[in-house]
Amino acid sequence: MGDSGSTALGLSVAFLSLDFYRFNPAAKVSPIFPILVGLLPLLDLILAVIRRLRARVSPFQGDRGHFYDLLLARGWSVQRVALASYAATAALALIGRLEL
Repeated sequence: MGDSGSTALGLSVAFLSLDFYRFNPAAKVSPIFPILVGLLPLLDLILAVIRRLRARVSPFQGDRGHFYDLLLARGWSVQRVALASYAATAALALIGRLEL
């Protein structure tokens, strides 16, 4: 997808989550819902910055240490990595929706 596409997609998902939370009062969604929907990429971002700073390289320099790269290196197929990411995001969204 590239940097520009993934940034636009992430921004869209974040705003849609906030929109769902803010303009759907009858749904009684937890305020944590938007954060949980985007938790997987946010956690990957935070861990990437920490990893790069500890290695004394620029946090803006790319690497192959993201969770999907690590799963691919373990022999997972691209489809399996994508499905696992979707499942993790859906589970986090469900947790946020149930207000656990």
